Amino acid sequence: GYVPDDGRKRALLFFTMILLSATQILIKALLIVVLASIGVRFPVYYLLADMAFYLLYKVVRRDFTYWLPLEGAVGLVISGLIRIIIKFVVDFA
Repeated sequence: GYVPDDGRKRALLFFTMILLSATQILIKALLIVVLASIGVRFPVYYLLADMAFYLLYKVVRRDFTYWLPLEGAVGLVISGLIRIIIKFVVDFA
């Protein structure tokens, strides 16, 4: 499988996965800082574009509605709010 049975190899894999995750968060945070140094609006534009592409991807894949048993407009609004909140938390944690 993906995770080896050997303890040392498993520890190395987990360490590199954590390092990759931390590097991605650091790069995103630095990008926002650099964009903010150019102008106050640019980080907002970046975050809005990132969220728009994410939501568009979910709609195209027909994966926008969340697992909650809600239908109609209420289900779409709640699904949208949950998707936005979760993406924002995951992107910076």
